[in-house]
Amino acid sequence: MPDGISTLNLNISFGGAEIIVEDDIQVIMIGQYSLAGYEFFDSDGGGLHSEIKEARYGEHSDFYDKTLIIKTNISFGGIEVRRR
Repeated sequence: MPDGISTLNLNISFGGAEIIVEDDIQVIMIGQYSLAGYEFFDSDGGGLHSEIKEARYGEHSDFYDKTLIIKTNISFGGIEVRRR
């Protein structure tokens, strides 16, 4: 992954995605879900319908040269984001 900000747009329907990232990457996830769920490092959620306003891993942005923004729309599925 190059230095700077990278964006990953995911539309998940009737399935799932597992994203494994390295330790040197700050990760931000935003999006929404319907009848779905997510696991984002140490937090999780799910249910009928809701928004993921901003889940962030890596609070000190000055420490990271790389940032991954995950924009997701999940229906009848799930996503898991974790470290290697």
